Amino acid sequence: TESSGRKSVRLDTTGQYVAFTSTTPTNSVVVRNSIPDAPGGGGTEATLSLYADGVFVQKLTLSSKHSWLYGSTDDPEGLTNRPGGDARRLFDESHALLDRTFPRGTEFRLQRDAGDSA
Repeated sequence: TESSGRKSVRLDTTGQYVAFTSTTPTNSVVVRNSIPDAPGGGGTEATLSLYADGVFVQKLTLSSKHSWLYGSTDDPEGLTNRPGGDARRLFDESHALLDRTFPRGTEFRLQRDAGDSA
């Protein structure tokens, strides 16, 4: 895995979530993620829901466009985002500016809701 500390979570079903508490006031969030690629490569988009202290804040858009590479890692110049050869799953970062500043100690939750495709 390419995740920090080699740890990650999977949100496979509706209602699953990962939560974290802010240590400073915050008005933005950055989510490092990896979602499946489009069948023909080139990327796809999906959504995930963001909650603050149990209240829905907004949908986050995630993308796989820059997350998948195909080809041999022996030839890094030969890697492409067109399927073929070995698949290498990396990650992308999705940034969101929130509509207000949330105080220190806010519990944020990234949740897969019924309408989400991530």
